[in-house]
Amino acid sequence: HTGFKTAADRAAHQGGWEGCIADFTNEVQEGKLRMVRVFASPVTKLFETCKERMVKGEVLETVPNKKIVFNLDSTRVTLSFDEEDDGGSSVELIHDHLNTDALQKTHRLGWETITESMAKTLVRNS
Repeated sequence: HTGFKTAADRAAHQGGWEGCIADFTNEVQEGKLRMVRVFASPVTKLFETCKERMVKGEVLETVPNKKIVFNLDSTRVTLSFDEEDDGGSSVELIHDHLNTDALQKTHRLGWETITESMAKTLVRNS
């Protein structure tokens, strides 16, 4: 990461990157996959779309427009929703108990494919 105009800006970003890398390392070691995706649609629409497209398996908890927790093949997935300042919304996905690199890679690819498809659907239906 380059191009900082001041040493203070560089230091602030360095701290952010170091924290991010430490978090990522812990997630990999704990078998946790974490993704955050932002969409240009209201949180109510994103919540319903995720419920239809992403939730597979036994639902453990639902808080409308805020959170969905479900079991997926002996793993646990948490979807947390948030409204963005620009009228859009975001979803944070945490997928626990992916204890091998192969499981993490497979599930990350699957979630990436689903979220890309959702983004296209949400844009078309806006």
